[in-house]
Amino acid sequence: GTRTGATRGGCPHVRGGVLWVCPAPIPPPTPTSMLHTCPTIAILVLLLAGCSMEPGPDPDNVADDVRTAVTALTTAMNAHDADAVMAFYSDDPDFVYLGCTGFILGGPNFKQIVSGYYSARVDVVFQQDVVSVRVLGSDAAVVSLRGASTESPALFTTQTWVRSQEGWKVAGVHESWPGCPEPQDPHPFTAPSDSSELILPGSP
Repeated sequence: GTRTGATRGGCPHVRGGVLWVCPAPIPPPTPTSMLHTCPTIAILVLLLAGCSMEPGPDPDNVADDVRTAVTALTTAMNAHDADAVMAFYSDDPDFVYLGCTGFILGGPNFKQIVSGYYSARVDVVFQQDVVSVRVLGSDAAVVSLRGASTESPALFTTQTWVRSQEGWKVAGVHESWPGCPEPQDPHPFTAPSDSSELILPGSP
């Protein structure tokens, strides 16, 4: 008779009147054989590869969106609509405004202190020109602006914009202008109770 199996004597050979034949070796799996034998796994691999290769946000589109938001903010400033202007600023308690040498900490504090500036000066005309937009991701960008107003010959601004559910918001601002006052220690302008100390461009 004939039997199949691995023996110490090698294959093929006769032992005990029986012809022993070794089974054919099984080749290791290859990518092609796996595609044929495991179609479900192959499909999953291809899907995962497609997901990992999905392109990120187009920086140019993000930059355009932020520029549009800056233009809308400037329009609201020139309309002297304080509510519309403040709507572009974040309510986050981590919001920081640095105006020349004074800080305002927290979005609510900033809005309470600054909103009256726009409604009180109805004859002021503002200009803001975008110098650069640095895109940090699909939901964040830093904008450098050079501007002026009929009260200030020059105004230099850096804004951090973040995308929220309500649209693009300013999450932080640093402004400077000619004639900045000497810094005080400790810094004022951090709470609504300090509003009498606030110095803005064009303030006496």
